[in-house]
Amino acid sequence: MAVARTGRGRRRREAVVSMPMNGPMNGKARTERRRRVWRMWMLGLVMAMGGGSVLYAQPVEDPGAGVVALVAEQIPITAADLSAYLAERPHLVATQPRAEAYRQALDALVTAALKRVDLFASGLAADSALLRQVHRIATEELVLAYARHRYEEAYLNEEAIGREHALMGRVVHARQLVLPRPAGASDAALDSLRAVVEGVQQALEAGTPFETLRLRYAAGQTAPRTLRITWEMTARNPRAYHLFRLAPGDVRSFEEPHRFSVVQIERIERHDPPPMAEARPRIVEALQGRHAAAATRAYRQEWLALVDTLALRWNAAALDRLVAWANTPGFFEGRYTETVRAYLADHPDAVLLDDGRGALRLSDLPRLFDEVLTLRRSGGRTVAYMQDFLLEAVRTRRLAERARALGYWDRVWRPDTPSPILAGAFVRYYDEHVIAARLPHPTMADLQAFYQAHLDSLFYQPARVYTEIITRSRCAEVAALRDRILQGVPFEEASHRRLIRSYERTRSGQIVTRNSREPAYFGALAFGLAEGEVSEPVAYEDPREGPRCALVRVTRRLPEGPRPFDKIRDEVVDAFTAHHRQRLEREVAASLRARYPVTVYPQVLHALADGAL
Repeated sequence: MAVARTGRGRRRREAVVSMPMNGPMNGKARTERRRRVWRMWMLGLVMAMGGGSVLYAQPVEDPGAGVVALVAEQIPITAADLSAYLAERPHLVATQPRAEAYRQALDALVTAALKRVDLFASGLAADSALLRQVHRIATEELVLAYARHRYEEAYLNEEAIGREHALMGRVVHARQLVLPRPAGASDAALDSLRAVVEGVQQALEAGTPFETLRLRYAAGQTAPRTLRITWEMTARNPRAYHLFRLAPGDVRSFEEPHRFSVVQIERIERHDPPPMAEARPRIVEALQGRHAAAATRAYRQEWLALVDTLALRWNAAALDRLVAWANTPGFFEGRYTETVRAYLADHPDAVLLDDGRGALRLSDLPRLFDEVLTLRRSGGRTVAYMQDFLLEAVRTRRLAERARALGYWDRVWRPDTPSPILAGAFVRYYDEHVIAARLPHPTMADLQAFYQAHLDSLFYQPARVYTEIITRSRCAEVAALRDRILQGVPFEEASHRRLIRSYERTRSGQIVTRNSREPAYFGALAFGLAEGEVSEPVAYEDPREGPRCALVRVTRRLPEGPRPFDKIRDEVVDAFTAHHRQRLEREVAASLRARYPVTVYPQVLHALADGAL
């Protein structure tokens, strides 16, 4: 740790700021209790690590920020959103051209955003039923919004990012004089050295030439006499951060474990900073590295102070009652409300805990579990565990109440909510009330008419064959495997590396690979094999791996022809429902697009499809 000295002899300690750890404790928490204890403190670490921070994105007016579309002038759809959507649905990319996959992803995300907009515009978002479904999630997001705004945005905001961006065009040139700090030096010797360093600093500030002082005090120094300090150095070096912001002529001295140094700023060089789109992630990372640990500590202190542990009192009898419930099968799985209600019908209410700022009663538990915090399962709970759990729940509730009083609810309960979980819940609720509520209930006549109308497209079975395939680079190896199989070794034991492929013969006679764009290398061969039959070794050319050899076994065959209605009635019901759900989805999507503006940046979409982003 270095001690920086100002010109008047005052000493200011420059602490090295490090990033907080990546997870609770050693990252391998062994119990649910340990994970819960740290969960709310980890909200601070999520903040510190920048998880989900909207400040990573540039303003949406700039297409260079990776914004692909802007929905209703308030919800941006980014390149990262599309990539994440397709990462969860790899079949979309595997079965069609990349450009079409990204177009479909954009359509889906735009429609989902429009549904959230209309959910609030129509008043559906005010339904109490929606809040009941997601209240615990909303409470946690409320606390997270409070933590981010109060602690993260104090140092990570557009103004701070703009200042750092301007500084990226600055290079500071300085000169330094270094005096070794002898190992094992006495306090008196160190004080003498400090006096020398302070005298050098004062002489430089008085105008004595640097070279004169260097020759007098450090003629034989081997450390660099000149320094070139860039913005990048300040992101990892507190000493460089301190010097970087000084003006020409300023002097500072430092006491370090192995040396003393005196530095004088010589001149400032300026050039154009890199484009903001390129610089932003580096700036955010630097700001977090400098400030996140202190912000997390401050958040933790506020979190702990929410309960007055010195005044805290527990009711042992009520606590024992809760522990007994918590160890009863089904309590946390959904029976806690009826359990508490039945108990209170025959017993007086009781205080569980009280710290002078508020009491928690048995009658408060159902609401606490519904709206704030609950456990996934019952059983294995001790008194200490439940005390810890209740303290976390009470702290969460109190901080959420504080956040709501300060207006943070409006940051969470909105169409462009920062919570992916809430966003998904909003869309599901909208679908339930706008689409599912309008689905027709089919009669038998409706189902039979639907079956006849879609017989060829949905209920006609094309000829299909299912296969397992062993591939190797040499046909001799494949032939040896085939000999083992013919001698009685099961196909699946002959090789643990097998391809699973199925092929169909279309109504036009073309053989295609199902659910894949891969050429039907073995389609014609597979249709010529009986069920269970193994082919001869087959040589073929793979476009990526070159010459290959394969062994094909047919595991199942389905003949061509219409599938009887009586045997697939449930499937017809599902297809009927899916058909009308898709129809309503299209109608609703078209209506939403007609009512709310959607701006698409095609250049960003094309860059994604071309792999440039």
